[in-house]
Amino acid sequence: MVGKKNICKNCNEICCLVSYVQLTKEEAKKFEGNTVCVNGVFFLKDVEKKCVFFDKKCTLSYEERPLSCKLYPICFAMKDGKPVVDIDKKYCPLAKHIDMKKEEPLIRKAIEIGLDREIAESEVD
Repeated sequence: MVGKKNICKNCNEICCLVSYVQLTKEEAKKFEGNTVCVNGVFFLKDVEKKCVFFDKKCTLSYEERPLSCKLYPICFAMKDGKPVVDIDKKYCPLAKHIDMKKEEPLIRKAIEIGLDREIAESEVD
């Protein structure tokens, strides 16, 4: 990604204010007490319409952050009943700089641990 830190810093990390942070089951255990479960899918809690770990900026180190935070603005969505990889072009100024080829290892990791399946299962419930 092109200058991610600068782009994120200049937009005041709006992703922490407008998106729901989806968690894997393992991450839900790690962040227990700061999660909500909707149709079998875990998310970080929002406090006053922002991520529970957001206080002028994310209080988690990059290593501690959920995989969906590391992927953002790449996310999984449902299209025609199937999970698809999508980019949040509506809110994220970084979206136009995404090189999907470079992000492929993170996307594969997300699929391996089931972020895409969990979204699909929640839509079926």
